[in-house]
Amino acid sequence: MDEPNVCCEQMRAQIEHACSEHPQVGQCPDQLVGYSARFDEYGIWIRTGEDARAYGWLEIAFCPWCGSTLPASRREQWFDRLQGLHLEPEQAPAEMEHYGWWQQP
Repeated sequence: MDEPNVCCEQMRAQIEHACSEHPQVGQCPDQLVGYSARFDEYGIWIRTGEDARAYGWLEIAFCPWCGSTLPASRREQWFDRLQGLHLEPEQAPAEMEHYGWWQQP
């Protein structure tokens, strides 16, 4: 499958961020923005509590660094496809977990 186009090097650094101290995506306080290949959406991590673990994100439409328009989320399309296949989210085929699943027939 293809990989998403990234608008700038700051965004690339954010979505490719890997931290040895915080192995779970979204736990590292240096990672401000996340990317979901499943939904082709970007978001700013929302953290709470003393350990500052991310519990979700706020979807964003523009890059915080360069101002480029980011792709519209495919979240609704993903769930619609699953519904059409009569599947629950936990039953999603592996190919629907990756960027570009919407290009498959």
